Amino acid sequence: MEEDLTMNDLDGSFVQRAYRREQLKGQSGFGLLKTVLAYVFSDIKKKSTSFCIGVFTVFMVVCFIVALKGLIDVAPIALLKVAQDQAGAIDIGL
Repeated sequence: MEEDLTMNDLDGSFVQRAYRREQLKGQSGFGLLKTVLAYVFSDIKKKSTSFCIGVFTVFMVVCFIVALKGLIDVAPIALLKVAQDQAGAIDIGL
């Protein structure tokens, strides 16, 4: 690929992607991060509904996992209480 090509000179998505890949190769880590964040924020602005649905979905999954973890942490205590109640009922019967 020649260095003096611009995006207007290129046609076809394959060639455009290859040109963009060559541009990204020359960037430093910070420059690449800046480019990626620019793309992400641009996509959020264009598709704000999809972004909100995604954030809400992640929030719901995290809440479900936290609630499940809380139930698992409480389960041994609850089962021990049930076992003590059953053993106590047998003791009263004797």
